[in-house]
Amino acid sequence: MLPLSIRRELERLERKIAALEVDENLDLEVHEALQSVSHVMDRIMAAIWDRYGAISGKKNRPNIYFPSSPSREHFDDRLKQMGLSHLEDVDPELFSIVLLAQQFQPEGEWVKLLKKIANLKHERPPEIKIERKPSGIGIGRGRHVYIERLETGAFGEIKALRGWESDDDLGPRRPLSVSLLPDEIKHILEGTHQDPRAFAKNCCGLTKSIAAKVFDRLSKG
Repeated sequence: MLPLSIRRELERLERKIAALEVDENLDLEVHEALQSVSHVMDRIMAAIWDRYGAISGKKNRPNIYFPSSPSREHFDDRLKQMGLSHLEDVDPELFSIVLLAQQFQPEGEWVKLLKKIANLKHERPPEIKIERKPSGIGIGRGRHVYIERLETGAFGEIKALRGWESDDDLGPRRPLSVSLLPDEIKHILEGTHQDPRAFAKNCCGLTKSIAAKVFDRLSKG
């Protein structure tokens, strides 16, 4: 069972991500959400250290981050730095859960992208709206489109966009499919065919899955 604090944090992030809108602060909101998701991943790793790190002889907990390693050698070295080089021996199942989330594993690509985006630097100036010109935009994707709100800035940049789309005139309405990506996040997600909100939602769900597996294993001792 997930610890209450982690379960509540993931539920809060799910609500936050679901409420994201395409506006001038989309990149900042996605970035902050993914930073929080990454922090939850680090808390998962800290729980593993709390169970098994103490037997390594380290009296104080070192800086603990959920690893995202490009190779098995790098992964083993990272565990050693955290005082968890013995994890595979003492708990092979738990070791496997963490191992499968590494960059050199097919299942671990999302963790690499999550870490890259979470580690981007940004500033949110107080009481100043950030007007960032998008590097590209795609609207509707060949469907029937109704634009409810479109706001542009002084230089033609899109500051806010909201609307609906449907497959035909009588089809059900859905929120407008829009891709509005800042250069940094667009570059990182290039090739994934996911917009920032979809990627953030996916990361949140996968983090919840890893957390459930880890804490279920820890509860069994």
